[in-house]
Amino acid sequence: MRWHVCPECGGEGRIEYERAVVDWDNGGYLEGYLDDCFRCDGSGEVQIDFSFLSWARDCWGDAKYLNPNANLKSWFKAERQRVLDEWRSEVGLISSFQ
Repeated sequence: MRWHVCPECGGEGRIEYERAVVDWDNGGYLEGYLDDCFRCDGSGEVQIDFSFLSWARDCWGDAKYLNPNANLKSWFKAERQRVLDEWRSEVGLISSFQ
């Protein structure tokens, strides 16, 4: 596993959340407050697990999973980048709903 800067808090470990405050006269409002980041639990770093790559390496000779004529090193590099991009887009989707 490798450590990466948390994309949610940018490595600070704290992010701003909003909570609803009841105001019977004016209808209420949203109040901002700082708390530990939900993704990294306040550490500022997250771990990404690339253990599935060992499974892919074990399946290297099976044409069903991989092209046996491909370069192993370049494939692992491309697969790692694909996983990182997928993870970043997932984080983007999560933060867009908050």
